[in-house]
Amino acid sequence: MNSAAFFRSIYDHRQRRHNLRALGFMLPGLIGLCIFYIEPFFTVVRFSLCDNTVEHEFVGVSNFTELFENGSFRHAFYNSMILALLGTFVLIALSLSVAEFLSHAKWFTSVLKTIMLVPFVMPAACTALVCLMCTDHCDFFIGLFRQFGVGGKHSLSDEYALVLIMFLFLWKNMGYFVLLFCASMINVDQSVIEAACLDGAGVIRVFFKIKLRSISPSIVFALLLSVMSSFGMYREVFLIYGTHPPVSAYLISHYLNNTMHEMNYSKMSAAALLIMFCVIIMSVVFIAVEKRFGGGMEQ
Repeated sequence: MNSAAFFRSIYDHRQRRHNLRALGFMLPGLIGLCIFYIEPFFTVVRFSLCDNTVEHEFVGVSNFTELFENGSFRHAFYNSMILALLGTFVLIALSLSVAEFLSHAKWFTSVLKTIMLVPFVMPAACTALVCLMCTDHCDFFIGLFRQFGVGGKHSLSDEYALVLIMFLFLWKNMGYFVLLFCASMINVDQSVIEAACLDGAGVIRVFFKIKLRSISPSIVFALLLSVMSSFGMYREVFLIYGTHPPVSAYLISHYLNNTMHEMNYSKMSAAALLIMFCVIIMSVVFIAVEKRFGGGMEQ
């Protein structure tokens, strides 16, 4: 054995020891992943294909087809998709606009960022309380208008319920996304922006042609995070409307909670998997659009 082969064998031995040591550190996490995520996921898949969780009679996709025959699920699915799609795009648009404004502002930017982040870190009970206080003030003016013959409904009524949830969703999450976009815009190559300005590009053109493309990965991350956050708007809605919200405030989380109380785990599993498929489809679309129109300035 020559010296090169000898040292190569020592390196390979040390590399194997290093890999085994790394695997030992990773093993507790992998075990927890299998126990708390992978195994429950396959259990949910199995429940969604069975008639019930006792006899485990295989029924195929009948649970999925019966979901869309259920009026409660259709309302919940429609409201959740409206909140996930419309709320997400409005949230991203507002957050980008505020972040662009703060990137040009010279005074009180730190104070404004801190103030905007407060709703994100507030407990759900405090958020619902602030929302109820605001609606009480709105109802005062609605009652005042009624004295002059101008009609109006309670701000917590069915007509305004989804609008109220949308406002609550935007108010609670916009501060976090503004900070995310502000941090991303700091890393944009300033020499490219200066060259574009010298060529006559305005602020709007620089924003759409340079900054948006440069921070496109952050925008995709924000889109995915916003969609997942929209499906977590259960606590605030429950604290405002209780266990029986109006039809326009009935979200998919309410349907899952009600089916769980009814111990109808087959329907609950099918609904959860359907929402998962919708999130996956939206994620694939967002990433494909980013690959098509984003990718930074190297293109």
